[in-house]
Amino acid sequence: MLGFVSSSIEGRIAYDLLDPSKQSSNYAFRAHRVEDPQTRVNTVYPVNTLAFHPVHGTFASGGGDGSIAIWDPVARKRVKYYAPEFGGSISCVEFSGDGRWMGIAVSEGDDGSGAVEGRGGGKIIVRELAEGEGRRKA
Repeated sequence: MLGFVSSSIEGRIAYDLLDPSKQSSNYAFRAHRVEDPQTRVNTVYPVNTLAFHPVHGTFASGGGDGSIAIWDPVARKRVKYYAPEFGGSISCVEFSGDGRWMGIAVSEGDDGSGAVEGRGGGKIIVRELAEGEGRRKA
């Protein structure tokens, strides 16, 4: 299936197939939102980056909330969630050619708060994925 995934600053991701006979399979969903448990109000963060896993057919999204999610586009489910543990907004995510490694670019001051802590606070993280991590749901 030939298609594409797009994201927005409103915290949404859209999955679209190009085959006219498969248009009913297109969908959009909310991502990178954090709900305050007391007020039940959602804070919406931009989806800054998308990257396709070269082996499993999944894709990752990184957002202004500092989290990364890996999505199964066929099952329409999140298969892995990395909580905001990287210390800033996720600017870019990419997988190695064999899908074993995930590169993550983290920046500061892009979390929607308007605060910029300083210059040079960004970082690059290279993370080895565990066996089956990022695989589609069975």
